[in-house]
Amino acid sequence: MKKIKLGLRTALAVLALSGVTVNAAPALAAGKMTIASSQDPGSWDPIDTFLVAWAAVSTNIFDGLTYRGPDLKLVPGLAESWEELDQGKRIRFKLRHNVKFHDGEAFNAEAVKFTFDRLLGDEGAKGPQRSNYTAIESVDIIDDYTVDMKLKAPDPVLLTKLAGYGAMIVPPKYIKEKGEDYFNLNPVGTGAFKFVSYTPKVNIKLAANPDY
Repeated sequence: MKKIKLGLRTALAVLALSGVTVNAAPALAAGKMTIASSQDPGSWDPIDTFLVAWAAVSTNIFDGLTYRGPDLKLVPGLAESWEELDQGKRIRFKLRHNVKFHDGEAFNAEAVKFTFDRLLGDEGAKGPQRSNYTAIESVDIIDDYTVDMKLKAPDPVLLTKLAGYGAMIVPPKYIKEKGEDYFNLNPVGTGAFKFVSYTPKVNIKLAANPDY
């Protein structure tokens, strides 16, 4: 989906959610693209699912600290760099500056800590993603754009996991103000496309994020 991120910044994307798989090329006209999907995930919260149908949409809405590019190499995402410390039991992430969530909320170290506290806490226990990240003991804020991720034990594939569904960074203020149920159906991230509307089992509409 990264190629779509780069190629359709001026487009409005509509994903039609259907019970039937449609094996057809996307229809592109007048700056719009409609893509059929065989499944409606039912929630757009990153910690709620393992479904590929979720990722086809939501990896355009959300970003993780790391990203696996088209060549499958691991590259920086919302973290511009990282270093392993304490024999791999601590990873220090330097975060990107001047990134905003789609609602205007600033992306910073607080958002990263909130995301992982939520994932590893009671809310994360309701979904299937938490088990992927149990090596994480805590996320500590060093400054506004630096966090330390402390691990119970070194995890050689954690940086790859941080590019996965559950580790997508979410907006603290938005979730606290709107609530978990609202966020499930009205997702806000930092990605190349912004959520516009969602009609369950019918469609979800996205619009290009001009600030991406």
